[in-house]
Amino acid sequence: MTTEHNSEIRMKDMVSHFKQRWKSILAVTVFCTVLLGGWQFFSVKKAHDAGGQTKEEARYEQEMAEYQEKLANAQGDLDAANRIWTEQTTYRDNSILLNLDPDNVWIAEKKYLVSSVEGSVEEILAAYTGTMTADHDEAAISEAFGTDNAGFARELVSITADPVENSFTTVVRNAEKEKAEKGLAYVAGKIAEAEKIAQTVGSHTLQGLNEGCSRSVYPELMELQADLARKITKDEEIVTNAKRAMNNVLESKPFKPGDPVIRWAITGAVLGFLLMVCIYLTTFLRKKER
Repeated sequence: MTTEHNSEIRMKDMVSHFKQRWKSILAVTVFCTVLLGGWQFFSVKKAHDAGGQTKEEARYEQEMAEYQEKLANAQGDLDAANRIWTEQTTYRDNSILLNLDPDNVWIAEKKYLVSSVEGSVEEILAAYTGTMTADHDEAAISEAFGTDNAGFARELVSITADPVENSFTTVVRNAEKEKAEKGLAYVAGKIAEAEKIAQTVGSHTLQGLNEGCSRSVYPELMELQADLARKITKDEEIVTNAKRAMNNVLESKPFKPGDPVIRWAITGAVLGFLLMVCIYLTTFLRKKER
């Protein structure tokens, strides 16, 4: 009880000690506030009057320039990653070939023989194998393949040359027999158009041979689908990493420095107050020791 009582008395004495000196504490606090705040005010004014910047302003401007450059680079990387990912997913969702069932594909094919050749057989065959690279009427190609996208239609068609027997074979794949046959008929029409050009390369006779349509397994399509799935997964990881990098840059945005006059004025007030508190605390403790 005695110890607690003495502690309570000492605390009351200390409070009383500081109350008696509050004016001097306030005076020094105000003085230090004005001193440091005024010093900073004139320092800033001097720099601005000379058409320059303070060190803090110059550092902030440099940091902002670096931040803007990093932000632009990160945004560019993210946009590029998103664009590639979007292109791949759009292709996956819209490609007729990639959406076929590899175990249930209808294949329509027709073989052609090139005979009585005058000129280069390879060049003549090349004129036919490049048939699908020609221009296409959107309505006609849509009717034949179910899409007005020539790129998606070309994926369903393969024209393979055999220079040894002077022949080439046209193959059209689709999900249904009727669609495959329609596609083959369209390609046959384009082959007929290409014959005019092929005849200018070298005189020859074009003869259509066997033609048929059957349902089959297309194992290569499984590999194409798997490869695309792996690529899209990798692209998703790249997008995720690009977003993470973007967020890191955003979090590193430099803070604009506050008003240095106010900051230094507050610093002065704190220092002045703490100085006087320490001084009077010391005098109080020395007084009690006597």
